[in-house]
Amino acid sequence: MQNKKIYVLVICLFVVALMVFLLTLRVNMTGNVVLDKKEIPTTLIIGERAGFNLTQGILGFGRVPYGSYSTRDLDLVNNYSFPVLAIINVKGDIADFLLYEKEIKLDPGEIKSISIDTVMFKNEPFGNYNGIVSIEFKRYID
Repeated sequence: MQNKKIYVLVICLFVVALMVFLLTLRVNMTGNVVLDKKEIPTTLIIGERAGFNLTQGILGFGRVPYGSYSTRDLDLVNNYSFPVLAIINVKGDIADFLLYEKEIKLDPGEIKSISIDTVMFKNEPFGNYNGIVSIEFKRYID
């Protein structure tokens, strides 16, 4: 009889531990699922004189001379009924020249304007630099 009680207790503890593990796994997996992803072509020219790039559909910083920098603003929108985390990553040869906040929390329905800046140029080689600004939206979990 005593062995039977111990056996039932061990089984109950195992079931509870398994349920806690599966619930934790589900919560963590939900936070790691990419809800949406935007990729924005991005360009920059380092040159002698300043110039603008007004091309639609890209994040163009124009031509930026030494001693200057450029800024572009983006609006991030949370269309979900729960908080999300926007994770920004830059790929390509433009990546070393951009300054930006890598993770931004957005509450439900929130619109947040963010700035992406170039570094102040001093002696980088003149030329065209290109890349992709990638923004992934994931469920925010405290």
